[in-house]
Amino acid sequence: MGQSVVLAAPPEALFARYLDAQRHAAITGMAVAIPRKPSKEGPDSTLILGFSRAGRNKGRIDLVHLDSPKADYQSVTEGWKAYDRRPWRAYLARTKH
Repeated sequence: MGQSVVLAAPPEALFARYLDAQRHAAITGMAVAIPRKPSKEGPDSTLILGFSRAGRNKGRIDLVHLDSPKADYQSVTEGWKAYDRRPWRAYLARTKH
């Protein structure tokens, strides 16, 4: 599954906020854990994020989610829109980058 979104902040700012668990949680309103090492149980899926410029003061996030369990596909697809895109847009609309 792959999705993309263009947000009103440069890619460097998006990257920094996305990978800072506390800042990311403040944006989405949900708990965020970003471990530096893979879990001992092994990953259930792989998330690939690409950050690039998309015009002046805009950044694009390209998301590819591999090996997501079929039972979770719909919730992951809809969750990206509901829990990431909308909160990020709202956050960026009220803050400076």
